[in-house]
Amino acid sequence: MENKEIIPISVRNFICPHDVLFFEANENYTKIHYIDGRLFIIAKTLKDIQHSVRNFNFIRPNRSVLLNACHVKQNSVLNETITLVLKNNLRFQVSRRRKDTVIKHFD
Repeated sequence: MENKEIIPISVRNFICPHDVLFFEANENYTKIHYIDGRLFIIAKTLKDIQHSVRNFNFIRPNRSVLLNACHVKQNSVLNETITLVLKNNLRFQVSRRRKDTVIKHFD
């Protein structure tokens, strides 16, 4: 059996960070998108989730999503706009303010 780390994200909910593709903000809720296609919604802000997974390989390219950097297959630059492409071909644009942080993360 594979040894996976599990972290609490709320009183009753635990996740394995390696199974998460990305987190998506939805006002005071967060949608958790798993690599197998499952979707789970919790009553926590993306900022709280970011704090919970700070020791794992997650990156926040904009204020709406928190991506698992292990599942980023490509990053592209076009007209000074950075786009991150996940393994399932979803694309996320990097905001201007977070551009330097994202570049440092992938260097």
